[in-house]
Amino acid sequence: MHNRIVEAWIGRTLALTLLGAGMLGLSGCGGVEQTMDAPEPAGVEMGAPETASDAAAADAAGDTDAEGEAAADAGAAMDAEAHVLGDAQLGNASYTIDDTVVALVDGIYQEKPMPDSASFIANYSLGPWRAYGDLNGDGVEDAAQVLINMPGGSGVFMFLAAVADEAGQASVLDTISLGDRQALENLSIADGKVFVTGKTHGPDDPMCCPTLEFSATYGLQDGKLVLESEDGMGTEGAMRPATLVVDSGSWLGTTCAFAGEGATLAFDDKRVSYTCEPADEVEGDVVLLGEPSDNGDGTWTAELGVIDRNAADDGFALTSTEMVMASTAD
Repeated sequence: MHNRIVEAWIGRTLALTLLGAGMLGLSGCGGVEQTMDAPEPAGVEMGAPETASDAAAADAAGDTDAEGEAAADAGAAMDAEAHVLGDAQLGNASYTIDDTVVALVDGIYQEKPMPDSASFIANYSLGPWRAYGDLNGDGVEDAAQVLINMPGGSGVFMFLAAVADEAGQASVLDTISLGDRQALENLSIADGKVFVTGKTHGPDDPMCCPTLEFSATYGLQDGKLVLESEDGMGTEGAMRPATLVVDSGSWLGTTCAFAGEGATLAFDDKRVSYTCEPADEVEGDVVLLGEPSDNGDGTWTAELGVIDRNAADDGFALTSTEMVMASTAD
């Protein structure tokens, strides 16, 4: 059938082309401009199929187009039925991120300091990463969705949301930060867990260009997303530990906890990666800056800093830094 359609179309095109070429030849013959309309072939209505086979081919082509449209509609319906939580549901849900309710409307949430301001306090949208599977054990397909916040500057902050399907509506269970300018590669759900792979920042990576491969597993515990495991596969060895204890320098014995991958303070393009609890009272906050470097023997080298939160200019100032050794807390 397809070949007959092509042959009929070629035959019709060739006939019209030869007819047009003949008229062009007449118009140039003897330098006389022809102003008459092109004669229509006898018994052939211009624009109609010229033969019975052409008519059949045109009907077949119409049937084929109709079948294609019906198949496309059926495919779209099957896709919509396969995943109840789509853009319409996830893009109009409310997510709580850093104690702020982010109520998306058509996939967007924006907050400005002033109505006519060109900058944003928050600028959230649905990211391109989404996965489906049962997260809460009720046998109904849920969704894991990545949200992106680009409030201005160079930061691209990513958040993972666990969203349950409750009678066809999106019910956001929890969100957790994935970090700033991570290069996510894959998102999947299996056995009630969310698996994320991609590239994160190594100790010497600029924020624009992460190179350290990682895989992370998130699970729901008491309705909250929790990072259950995280493995690095880059040259720097294992991913950063959850807790480090300072083994040298002025802050010996200080315990530092990983600050997460969300938006934190940064000084000289080094983000606050750990927040520390010094043994004695100090003025300011003790933190670790940048990514600690794995020494391969159970110890880490890190840059420790003290932050004054009452600085006159912007409220935060780095008052001192030193390089320290640290080890994983038992």
